[in-house]
Amino acid sequence: MDFKYLAGLLDGDGSISLVKPKRGLKMYLFIQVTQLDSPEFRALAEEFDRDVWVVGTTSAGNPCAKIAWCGKDAEEILRQAGPGLRLKAKQYAIYQEWLVARAENDVDRVLQCREEMMAANRLT
Repeated sequence: MDFKYLAGLLDGDGSISLVKPKRGLKMYLFIQVTQLDSPEFRALAEEFDRDVWVVGTTSAGNPCAKIAWCGKDAEEILRQAGPGLRLKAKQYAIYQEWLVARAENDVDRVLQCREEMMAANRLT
């Protein structure tokens, strides 16, 4: 897989989030890419051993589909594709800071990273 290609997909049609379950403080990384459903998009999903979910339609009636990664799978994707991100470079930097905060068990920094990620996502 060309991770520069995946970085382009994430920049254009993807999202990077830090998700906190309703209970507890443990967070995980969640990445998704949403595009028109196509054989090429399904081939990409197959390459990553992912399912494709049809999540709605465009105003023209074309089906939209989503590929998602979470937890350790998402971390591996971002480790590979993250350096190639341009539009979402800030989200990648926040993710890297979150990894450090998580490793150091710094709850305040972990929560701050989540807030910063949400703010960065509102801008892109």
